[in-house]
Amino acid sequence: IKNKSFANGYIFYGAEGIGKKKAAIEFVKGIFKQYSSSSDIEKKIASKKAIFPWSRFPAEDTMLGPEMKATGEVLGIGKDFGTALNKAYAAAGVEIGDKEKGVFVTLSDAEKPNFIEVVNKYIDLEFSIYATEGTASFLKENNIESIIVGRADDESPTSLTIIEEKLISIVINTPTFANEYTDGWKIRRLSHETGVAVVSSVREAEAFLEAFLLQEKVLDDMEAIQNVS
Repeated sequence: IKNKSFANGYIFYGAEGIGKKKAAIEFVKGIFKQYSSSSDIEKKIASKKAIFPWSRFPAEDTMLGPEMKATGEVLGIGKDFGTALNKAYAAAGVEIGDKEKGVFVTLSDAEKPNFIEVVNKYIDLEFSIYATEGTASFLKENNIESIIVGRADDESPTSLTIIEEKLISIVINTPTFANEYTDGWKIRRLSHETGVAVVSSVREAEAFLEAFLLQEKVLDDMEAIQNVS
């Protein structure tokens, strides 16, 4: 069992065998219980994001695969999940507060039904919904209106111009196989280069909303790392 602290230190609880592993777990639980029961300690939430060296490989897709390895991590710490995640996004180069209140949705056929509920959450919060033609058609079938954008090489507005013009804060994209000639590759690369968040799961899309909604509270939730224990 390994506990990695934010101060770049490691605490190891070594255990071999089922009995010793259980004992180690109970030991760690006891430490957490001791701290969680103290009224003198302010509760904090930490959100960690992995960093990948996309800028070093401009011809590579930012779509993650099982062979990808992170080259570093960043950690956001806050009083609640939204502010912690907002800080983690900022440290990873995603500029949440620098964009318009828009979301670009481009989904594979298999994943489209899974995102109806979360897209409606964005609508309830007055986000503008942009979508590719196929995704827009599916959304309309489910009573969701969206602004249709063309392919990368079409006339504006396209999937790329809405990113360049800062009309969106997030891309919801369920990727399939892609190379530098496909729209998906171009969308993900441009999003990375311009600090736009790209998510591929319902949980990520919901989490982004919390970070977006609490961005104004981030500056009120700053303190020296030495004060975070």
